[in-house]
Amino acid sequence: MNTEAIIHPEITGSWIDHLPEAALLVDAGRDLILSANSAMGRMIGTDRQSLVGTPCTHLFTDQRPQLIAFTEETLFRSHGWSRDFFLQHRDGHTVELEISSSRVGEAETQNVLLLLRDRRQLRTLRERHDANHYHRGGLLEWRRVEELFKDMERENQLILHAVGEGIYGVDAEGRGTFANPAAERMLGWRIDELMGRVLHRVVHHSHADGSLYPLKDCPIYAAFRDASVKRVGEDWFWRKDGSGFPVEYTSTPILDNGHPVGAVVVFRDISARQEAQQELQKALEEVETLKHRLEMENAYLQEELSAEYHFHEIFGQSEAIKAIVRRIGMVAPTDANVLITGESGTGKELIARAIHQSSSRRDRPLIRVNCAAIPKDLFESEFFGHIKGAFTGAVS
Repeated sequence: MNTEAIIHPEITGSWIDHLPEAALLVDAGRDLILSANSAMGRMIGTDRQSLVGTPCTHLFTDQRPQLIAFTEETLFRSHGWSRDFFLQHRDGHTVELEISSSRVGEAETQNVLLLLRDRRQLRTLRERHDANHYHRGGLLEWRRVEELFKDMERENQLILHAVGEGIYGVDAEGRGTFANPAAERMLGWRIDELMGRVLHRVVHHSHADGSLYPLKDCPIYAAFRDASVKRVGEDWFWRKDGSGFPVEYTSTPILDNGHPVGAVVVFRDISARQEAQQELQKALEEVETLKHRLEMENAYLQEELSAEYHFHEIFGQSEAIKAIVRRIGMVAPTDANVLITGESGTGKELIARAIHQSSSRRDRPLIRVNCAAIPKDLFESEFFGHIKGAFTGAVS
C-alpha cells in the first residue's frame, strides 16, 4: 500500500508528537494508523514510524469487535472513554489501558484521536500523588499543631511570669524541671541553677530551727509518692544566701497514665502575714491587760466610793446622814423593833432596806406592808405582837 497517498502531510509529524500521553491518529473508516507519537512507541516497545500506515486492529488482535464499536461510538458522540482494552508489549507483558478518544477534522472525515494510558502507571502516579498530598497535608497539619503548641507554650510562659506565687516542678527523683520568675526572686536562685538538682537539698533541707528535714518526711515528695495533693499551711524554705523564710505551699502530683512522674509546687512567702498576726496578737494581749487593769481600778474605785460616800444606797456626807448611818449600824445587828418616821418622800423605805441589808436576816426577803390598809385597832397587835387569847382569833 502506498502510504504517502493516504497520509495527509499536514497531519504527520505535527502536533501529535507534543502530546504527553501515548497517542494514535486513526482513520476509522479504513482501519489505518495515520500517525503515532514517541510515547506510543515506548508503550509497546517499538519505533513509532513502524506503526504509521498499519491497521489499528493489529494492535488489538483479540478485541477487534470492541475496537470497532468504540470508534463508531466516538464518531457518533465525538468523544469516548474506556478501560476495557489492553496491548501486548514487545517483551510479552500485557499493558492494561485506559483510552480517551475524540473525533478529529471535518464532519465527513472519520479520523479519530486515541489517547492511551497505562493503567498500572496511572495507579502508580495516583498513589504517588496521594502520598504527596498526604505528605503535604501532614506537613501543613504538623506545622499547624506545632504553631498551636508554640502558642500554648507562650501563653503558659506568660501565666508563669504573671503569677505572684512561686512555682517549680520536680520529676520522680525530685530534680528540678522548671521554675517561674517569682520562685527565682523568693529563693535567690536562677532557673538554670535549679534545673536537674534535687530541690529538697537546695531549699527544704532543714526546719526553721536548723534541725534536719528528712526527705522521707517531706510532703512535697509524699505528693507524688502517694499520688495525692498535699497542702501545708506553715513550713520553711531556704534561700541561696543561707537565710530562710516561712511559706505555705501545695504540692500536686503529675500523673502519666495514672502513674506519678513528678510534682508541681506552688508556694507563697507568709512572712508579712506572720508579722501581721504577731502584731495583732500583741495588740490583743495589750488590750486584755488594759481591760484587766481597768476592771481592777473600777472595782477599787467602787469600793472607795462605797466606803466613803454611801451606805447601802444612802449617799451623803452631812452630819444628819452620818447620824442616821450610825443609828442603822447600831440597831441592824439586834432583834429590836424599829420605828422609822418622817414625811412622805424622805426615804423611810430606803432606811428600812439599809437596816435589813445590814442585819443577820439579809439573806431573807424584806416584806413590805401597806400600813394604810390595816385598821388602827389592829395596828399595834399586828406590828408589835400579842399574846394568845388577847382577842378572838389570837393564836400566838
